[in-house]
Amino acid sequence: MVVFAALVAATPTVKHADATFPPVTGEGLTLYQAADATPSLTTSYATSPAGDHSADPWAGGTLNLTYTNTTDWRFDHKNYPNQLLLHGLTFAVYLELPANLTADAFLAARVPGSTQLAFDFPGGESSSGSYGGTYSGELPDSAMTAVNDRVIQVTVTNDNSTNYLSAMLVFFSVMLQHDVDVSQVPMRLTTQVDIAQATANGAPDDSTSNRAPTTGKLPPAASGKLDFRAALYGLDEEAPPAAVASTTPTWSQYLSPWDTTGVANTIVDEGETIDGNAANLPGVTGARTVALSASEPFDPARFIRVVDYAKRTSADTSGVHYTDAADPSLSEAAVKAADIPAGGRKTVLYYGTVGGQPLSPVPLTITRSTVDPPTITGQHAIQNVSTSADPGTAITATAGNVIESTTTFRLTTLAAQTSLSNTQVRLSLPANVTFVPNSLTINGEPDATAVTAAGVDRPLGHILSAAGDHVTITYRYTIAPEASGELSVPGAALTSTVTYPSTVTPPDGPLMVTANPATINIAAGAPQLTKVPTQIDFGDHSYAKLPKTFTGQPNDPQVLVSDPQGSQWQLMAATNATGLAIGAHGLSATPQHLYSHDGRAGTIDVNANAALGPFTWRLTRPDVTATTTATITWSIVVGP
Repeated sequence: MVVFAALVAATPTVKHADATFPPVTGEGLTLYQAADATPSLTTSYATSPAGDHSADPWAGGTLNLTYTNTTDWRFDHKNYPNQLLLHGLTFAVYLELPANLTADAFLAARVPGSTQLAFDFPGGESSSGSYGGTYSGELPDSAMTAVNDRVIQVTVTNDNSTNYLSAMLVFFSVMLQHDVDVSQVPMRLTTQVDIAQATANGAPDDSTSNRAPTTGKLPPAASGKLDFRAALYGLDEEAPPAAVASTTPTWSQYLSPWDTTGVANTIVDEGETIDGNAANLPGVTGARTVALSASEPFDPARFIRVVDYAKRTSADTSGVHYTDAADPSLSEAAVKAADIPAGGRKTVLYYGTVGGQPLSPVPLTITRSTVDPPTITGQHAIQNVSTSADPGTAITATAGNVIESTTTFRLTTLAAQTSLSNTQVRLSLPANVTFVPNSLTINGEPDATAVTAAGVDRPLGHILSAAGDHVTITYRYTIAPEASGELSVPGAALTSTVTYPSTVTPPDGPLMVTANPATINIAAGAPQLTKVPTQIDFGDHSYAKLPKTFTGQPNDPQVLVSDPQGSQWQLMAATNATGLAIGAHGLSATPQHLYSHDGRAGTIDVNANAALGPFTWRLTRPDVTATTTATITWSIVVGP
């Protein structure tokens, strides 16, 4: 006998109709929701009971849905047989599904024979027998169709439910001979869904490579609840009745073993990027592996990680436990005490709860090598070279500052008959910075490789070949004007292929070491010119008209100053020509004062309302040639 444990939800009422549900048309016997009806939707999930730690509380099982309502029937009492057989029933029950459960998957996974529609008519006894009462029958698959990815409609027409309607006609014919009232008729629609079949391909938003967290399981929800809604619509209703809702408990976190020390996370799996980090244990989600060194302690607690499915962040692990997959009755102490011999293997099973929510158990295969793997350390520091501040992992900078990144990888141990090859480093930039060309050096040697935000891989050859060897990588970048807040600076990632003695079973994947990240706090900077006219055209004029003062037309008159702090400053300008002026201010080789700022913060348009005046140039014959040019140099002087 199979025992099922059910999780049943309450049924709150939604106070508004949903435009997602289209209007109903047709010519059959029409059903409407009765004026004083109290419809309800109940959803529940039934799966095998817990007990054995290896049992997954969210895998397989059945999703049960029951929708009830009270209906009023309207039809031609003289012509109802033709109406019923030719057009069926004119109404629709709409069912809105939660995210991660598509209409197509729902329909394909319905349990055969589970979709039933029943009406409880008044009944009685007569000399010819009983009449009325409950009419119930199975609806075929074609009675349920998808409106869109999230909405299903249930209809009963001559096109999809011939058998149901034929039997109903016989039932109706006897019942209506006794003038049975067909108002206030309770109805009940039930169906069931095989969850393993509905989610056989995993959830649509599951980013893991194999969709292991969601395949064959009740879909997850960030709230820990699956939200369903249902409504009954009659013929062309201008104000359809409100939908009712039901929620069913589900999961929102899953177990994903990961090395909390970072050492064994030797592969990059972008599909499982958690807390912004794509480094993972070898293998795939739900089937990770760990290779311990000959002397490394065996501690399964080191690999415990719970992931928040929606947020892609790590979650509370206090409710997680572990046992031996081969003998789930063993305690944590017994599992840890058993250890793993050199060359041995053990599969640890993690299970537990988070916030009272049961977690799907997950295995982790742990092996022990007979040789210790190489160990490499990575240290990363950044320095604001514009201010000559001390280097560190958290510094302050302003727009325009130049930052130098320095990372050192050091090979600290390398066992006999073990070697490294294909060693390379991935370098990348933080957001809102610009790489300083030709600034990359490797162990002091210049390198023409340009570092980008997307990342660039730089082979390192055999720089790390013996214990004690190291490689130091430096490069620079400039903080862009649009940078603000805190910039996260990724650490460089080094990968290398390890060759072990032939007697050793090597761990999966290359050796990977990621240096520590760093942060740059972007402080509000000093006033900075961000825009000035780049060209001023004084036109074509006859040489004979000189001397004369001409007015120039700038390609863009704006003079913009970015002042994030709000400070006092002076706008200055100088030129290499004679006779140039801006408004009343004659220019010379010595910077001349044009404008004083009052301390307002923001982007200041100095030339708003023509505050600076026109650009003029007084030319005399000795000063000019066929084409005469000049340069204006703009500057900011901070202070009153």
